Amino acid sequence: MKEINDSKVQSSIKEYISRARKSKDFLTDSISVSSNELGESLSVLVRKPNFKGAFQLASDIVGSGAWISNSYLNLLLTITGLTKPKEQSFDPDDHQFIIEKISNNIRIPENKFTEQEIFRSIYNELEYAHQHPGYKSPLKLPKIFPTIVLISGVFNELYKTAAFERGVQHASKLSKLKYFVAKTDGFEGAKYNSTLIENQLFEYHRNHPDEKFWIISYSKGGIDSLHFMRKNKEWCEKNVVGLSTIASPILGSPHLSKKVFKLVKYFQDL
Repeated sequence: MKEINDSKVQSSIKEYISRARKSKDFLTDSISVSSNELGESLSVLVRKPNFKGAFQLASDIVGSGAWISNSYLNLLLTITGLTKPKEQSFDPDDHQFIIEKISNNIRIPENKFTEQEIFRSIYNELEYAHQHPGYKSPLKLPKIFPTIVLISGVFNELYKTAAFERGVQHASKLSKLKYFVAKTDGFEGAKYNSTLIENQLFEYHRNHPDEKFWIISYSKGGIDSLHFMRKNKEWCEKNVVGLSTIASPILGSPHLSKKVFKLVKYFQDL
């Protein structure tokens, strides 16, 4: 009995050290990336002083400060033990069935689980493995053959990197996937942005004719992507293998009626 307790204690200590090391690495990474971005923005502003450069530097300072502060707080909470990893909060039998089928590349019967339930199980499995370093998940990162195309949404110009770009950068290191960021205007309509996407994607494809594309769009970027795909249906059928939208108002949104957006639109017109 004592040996079992000692084994549990040793396992808990290993997990604690691993979580603390992971939090420290995350803080170090946030400081390194933020320093490089701030240095780049400052250099641009010194070479060519203007309002846009000053605004970009200010937004980088705010964004970097928030990122570093959050990383530092997370490290402190991890070290002090005030935050603990989440325990599995889903049916263990169903979860095990889903993960076993996916890890062995076996199709899950459509009448047994919904796509939402399958996605939630995969997400929970990966989150649990992330928070419990001692746990080895049977899920493996698949080889992604299409080139990922990132398309941001409203106000994306306020940020140095596009939505989810850092996540894709990390995934590219693990699986060597290819990706590029389509530049769009967060203040323009879908028709205008769909043309921007078309020009960039077609040019990229001319230089890489053998590559297929998977478009990942955030917020209004999903609407821009749909306009692009509708306008270029035949080309997309040949070259685009998938479209994933995140927080996109596919069925419309009432938010533009809010006063804050009307105020932003007023200043934009001014």
